[in-house]
Order: sequence, then C-alpha cells, then structure tokens
Amino acid sequence: MTRALPAQRGSKRCRSAPLAAVAHVERQLAMGQLAAVLTHELSQPLGSILHSAEAACRVLASNQPNVDELREIVQEIHRADLRAVEVVRRHRAMLVRRELEWRTVDVNAVVRESLAVVEEHAAAHDVRLDARLRPSACLVSGDDILLQQVLVNLLMNAVDAMLQVPLEHRRAVVACARRERTVSVSVHDRGRGIAPQMMPHLFQPFASNKQDGMGLGLSIARTIVEAHGGAIDAKNNGEGGATFWFTLPASPSS
Repeated sequence: MTRALPAQRGSKRCRSAPLAAVAHVERQLAMGQLAAVLTHELSQPLGSILHSAEAACRVLASNQPNVDELREIVQEIHRADLRAVEVVRRHRAMLVRRELEWRTVDVNAVVRESLAVVEEHAAAHDVRLDARLRPSACLVSGDDILLQQVLVNLLMNAVDAMLQVPLEHRRAVVACARRERTVSVSVHDRGRGIAPQMMPHLFQPFASNKQDGMGLGLSIARTIVEAHGGAIDAKNNGEGGATFWFTLPASPSS
C-alpha cells in the first residue's frame, strides 16, 4: 500500500515532481538503447505463439484431431502469451511517467526486476550476470521504479564496460547486503575500469566515459539515491574493472 514517508514528508513531495520529470527523460534515453533488446525479447514468445497456432491448425485439419495434443498446444500458447505480457509490463513500468510513490520496497525484488530488464542486452554481448541476494528481505522506503532505474543504469554501464575484454572475463556480479541501519547494492564488473581523470567528475552531469554517452545516467542515479536519503560511489577494482554501489537507509519495517 502506497504511503508517505513519516519524516520530511513535505520536502520530499515538493522535490518529487522535478525529480520524476528528469528521471523520466533519462528512462526514455535508456529505453532507446534497449529498443532492439525489447524487439528480440518479444520475438521469442510471439514466434512461439505463431508456431503453436500453425501446429493447432494442422491438428484440426486432420481427420481425427487429437484432443490431448491440442490441449498441450493451447497451454503452450498461453505460456508464451504470459511471457510476452511480462516483457511488456517490465518495459512499460520503466517508461511511464508518474509522480514518486513512497512505499516499503524489498531491494531483492528491485535487483531481480533490473536483471530481467537487461538480461537480453547482456546475453547479446556474452556478458554473464550473477546475483548474490540475501535470503531475507532487504527493506527500504522509496520508489521501486526509480531504484530500479538506478540499478539498470549501473548494469548497462557494466555490460558496456566489458565489450572489449575477453569473453571469459565478461561477468558482472550484483550483490545486496543489509546492516543494522542500511541496505546496500553493488555492481562489480571486470571491464576497463574508470579513467583516473573521470573519477572526480563521475557523478556530475555530462561527464561520460563513453564516446556516445550523454553523461546523464550517473548524475540522475545520484539524484535518485540522495532523494532516498542514501549515497552512491564507485572505485576501480585491484584485479581490474570497477565496482559501483549505493547505500540506502533501511526501512523501520526491517
């Protein structure tokens, strides 16, 4: 059930509109990158539906249609339809503009949803995504779609950072950790790392490691995290690659 946060309710409501608008623009830019991925994701269940429908037509055209075979075909059509609906639901949730909704959110669920959004993009570039989630809930107070936007941005950056490394090194690990008063999420990659000259400006607007990057994703990610009372940071790994992480106050419900 949606509810306002007990603390600083007025101030968060005042700044929610501009934050929602800016975040919406960044989501649209990110989803532009994922358009080809969405097409690929939908082509699989839609192709399965077409194949099953053609099979059903062949069975019906026979002299003695097999009812059990038809039942299996209809069930496969139903499963494929549910897969297509879920793909559309995930991507629509990322695109729809709305005001911030503050509620109790399980960060484990945010991680799973984010991985589902980017898994096809990662697979297309031979990047393996691993998740290390806590067996119990990691609860925070905030907007799950905006938090998902932060994590999708970090995951997309991790995949892009590994495009030039050998295939066996293309692996990103997402981990969720909970302490007494905080919940943290980290994305660890084995890519090219962060250029030293970029480190002081990493979360500033229009700072980007990518040739075609606009430099808005990390800046908006920081704004979203800070609006949730948290912090975001990054470092280069000793063995190569980089780790980005953000920390949020744990929900009193925890």
